[in-house]
Amino acid sequence: MIRMIWTWLLAEVMAIKSYYWATAAAVFGLVFLISVKKASVKVSLARGLLPAYVILIVVSTTLNRTISAETYNLVPFWSYRAYLRGHRDVLSQAFLNVVMFIPFGFLSVIVIESYYKRKSNAFKGTITILASVILSIAIEVTQLITHKGLCETDDVIHNSLGTIIGYECWQLYKKIRRRYFADKHEAE
Repeated sequence: MIRMIWTWLLAEVMAIKSYYWATAAAVFGLVFLISVKKASVKVSLARGLLPAYVILIVVSTTLNRTISAETYNLVPFWSYRAYLRGHRDVLSQAFLNVVMFIPFGFLSVIVIESYYKRKSNAFKGTITILASVILSIAIEVTQLITHKGLCETDDVIHNSLGTIIGYECWQLYKKIRRRYFADKHEAE
C-alpha cells in the first residue's frame, strides 16, 4: 500500500510542469512573507502552504489530465459496487483521493483556527469540511466542463473523508502536544 502511494505521488509530482511548481512556490512565498509579520511561523507556514497545495491539487486533477470520453458518473458509491464486481483498480483510486486531501484538512484547520480562535472545534471542523466540499465540487465541475478526468460524486466523498482525517490528525497533534507540555511543566 505504501509503495502504491509512493508510486502515485512520484508520478503526479513528475507530471506537474515546472511553471505550475513555480506558481505554487511564488504563492507560498508571497503569503508566507505577508503573514509572518502578523502570525506565528506555524500559522504563516500553513497560510503559505495551503494555497500552494490547492494549486497543486487543481493542476494534478484537471490540467495534467488527458481528455477522456467518459465525463461523469453521479451515482454515489459506484466505485464500491465496481470493486465488488471485480474492478480492483477503483479502490486504489478511491484511496488515493482520500490521501490527497489529508494535507488539505490538516493545513485548513490551522488557518481557520488562526482566524476563529474563540469558536468551537465543531465550528472549525464544519468550516474545514465545507471548504473541502466546495473545492472538490469545483474540481469535479471543471473536469466535467473540460472532459479532463471523470466528474463523480465518489471523489467528493473521498476528498471529504481525507479532509476529515487531516482535521482529526491536527486535533490529535494538539492533544499530544498539550499532554507533552503539561507533563514537562509538572516535572519542573
